[in-house]
Formats: sequence, structure tokens, C-alpha cells
Amino acid sequence: MEELTNQDILSLAKSVDMDIPDDDLDQVAMSLNAILQLMSDIYVDDVNLIEPLPIRHVMEDHIYD
Repeated sequence: MEELTNQDILSLAKSVDMDIPDDDLDQVAMSLNAILQLMSDIYVDDVNLIEPLPIRHVMEDHIYD
């Protein structure tokens, strides 16, 4: 799997309205790429047959979709 660039990570963060300070970007990139690399080594039989759960967004005292 190709590693995500800092620009890729900033674009992903922006898509969910998240700000990553410039001082933290290299550390975030290193950590995220390491996690993705380790996850790519995980194999689960027929995982694509399982329907994913919807993402629920939680704000302080309520849940919204």
C-alpha cells in the first residue's frame, strides 16, 4: 500500500472539518501510515461479506447522522 502524503492527510482531515497543526503533521503522518500498514497485514475470511455499520456522529448531548 502506498503511504499517505502530508497533503493526503490534510485533505482527509479537511473533509471531516478537522484541523491538524503544522507542528503535528509529520507525527500524524508517521502514526497513520504505520497503523494503515499494520492493518493491511490483517486477514479475515469473507470480511467483504459483512455489511458495515453506519457511522454515527456524536455531539455533546445528542447523536446525529
